[in-house]
Amino acid sequence: MRPAILFVDENQDVLDGFKRVLFKMRKEWDMDFVSSAEGALEKIEQKSYNAVISDINMSGISGIELFEVVRENHPKIARIFISESADMKTLIEVLGTAHQFLVKPVDPQALKHTLCRVMSLRDYLKDSKLNKLVNKIVSLPSQPEVHLQLLQAISTSSLKEIAKIIKKDPAIAAKILQLVNSPLLGIRKRIESIHHAITMIGVDILKALVLSLEIFSKFHLTGLSRKELDEIFNHSCAVAHYARIIAMEITNDKTTANDAYIGGLLHDIGKVIILSEFNDLYFKIKDRYLQSQHRLDQVKTFSFQVEEEILGVSHGKLGAYLLALWGLPEILVETAAYHHSIGEYYYKMFSSVTAVHIADAVKRSETNSTTTTTELPIGLDLAYLEGLNMNIMEKIPASINKINELKGFQP
Repeated sequence: MRPAILFVDENQDVLDGFKRVLFKMRKEWDMDFVSSAEGALEKIEQKSYNAVISDINMSGISGIELFEVVRENHPKIARIFISESADMKTLIEVLGTAHQFLVKPVDPQALKHTLCRVMSLRDYLKDSKLNKLVNKIVSLPSQPEVHLQLLQAISTSSLKEIAKIIKKDPAIAAKILQLVNSPLLGIRKRIESIHHAITMIGVDILKALVLSLEIFSKFHLTGLSRKELDEIFNHSCAVAHYARIIAMEITNDKTTANDAYIGGLLHDIGKVIILSEFNDLYFKIKDRYLQSQHRLDQVKTFSFQVEEEILGVSHGKLGAYLLALWGLPEILVETAAYHHSIGEYYYKMFSSVTAVHIADAVKRSETNSTTTTTELPIGLDLAYLEGLNMNIMEKIPASINKINELKGFQP
């Protein structure tokens, strides 16, 4: 069945423009076009849509009101705003109602790319077990507020203005300063201000830190669940640091290292969704995994394998679904999807995904005390790594030594 997409705009010229731009896609996508939110709601009740693309400012029911109804009654539909206005007030107003935001006049390629990503996500994650699980989630979270503000400000504002946005949330600002002062970043001078932090780490890592911090703060969990959330966050931060070091040691390429850091921060976001939406099953998975580690009569299993057994899918695939829905770069979606199953990854060269795969194995072995500092960590896909032809296996121990060296340094 072709994916169904609904376009909503009261300007008929805009709708006609969509039809022209997407004419070649008509055999692949089932597209409908309506000129009002009222008409859109009628269509949605009559037909199952994968995505709705709507203008914000319409007479009668506004685009925001339309998406609020869609979010409430049809939370699985991807919601994409297209508007002539992209000011901060508008962005803040649409927070929580849209998954993605495009600015008019929309570049035809950008529109196609956005829709193709949503549709390819549907194909990539066509797994019936995943769809069944996603359909049980009340409402997938939208992109967090401060992160969206940063995306808007970075292209138009000074570092000083960007720092002001961060400071609006003292908790996030404090956590960023704590993270950038980690000895694992290798910065030899203590950083005391957000402005200084931005100049040292760059806006890409800053965006990822803010996104990660906001995601983890969105979930108001208590007791044991809160403790688990903190553990996932701390693990993700450690993997981010480790992945950056590993990427630099193996490639000496800053872009790959930054992508590895960002991917490390977000690689376990699927676990957060499981903890929040399927709390009882999360702890059932953890208990079964821990029990398996103490049995001498069977091969050790990994937590993602227990997730597949109980939920039908792993946290990696679930996390990839959310990151792709938000329109984050493909490399981050791939990191979430393949950090455990990298043997399935189409790219057969060292990348930031490879660095996160290694870093995650290093951190888990470190946490579980399953290896010494001179051994390769359990969980590495040795066949994939050996096939990269970069002497990766020889470089991993050196990377681990570098991590241990930096851990002992305090700025």
